[in-house]
Amino acid sequence: MNSPPAPSRNLEGVSNDESLVSPQPCGNCIDWVLGHVVAARVSCLSLAGAANGQGDERIAPYRRGSEPITAAEAPLDLATSRGTLDDSQHALVPVLAAISDEALAAPIPEHCDGRR
Repeated sequence: MNSPPAPSRNLEGVSNDESLVSPQPCGNCIDWVLGHVVAARVSCLSLAGAANGQGDERIAPYRRGSEPITAAEAPLDLATSRGTLDDSQHALVPVLAAISDEALAAPIPEHCDGRR
């Protein structure tokens, strides 16, 4: 498959400012959704025992239960978020392909959302 992944296709032409607009009456902006996907992938990498280079505090605002992101406090711009999303995908695919059935059957620790 040579076509770009769906997030890349769907984000073509979206500006950084547009990525920070939250749908009304409720919902999260594109920036938060991308960051949330990255935070979830980082948790998966951690649970699988893989080193995670994205586990820094830049993703803390995107973790499960976090508050919505506003333009004034967005920790990452759209280009960085897209790059981090792509990087997390490339890191996650081989880890999931190699994970054992035992590891998949193991209970999920309470800290699986990245908080300890």
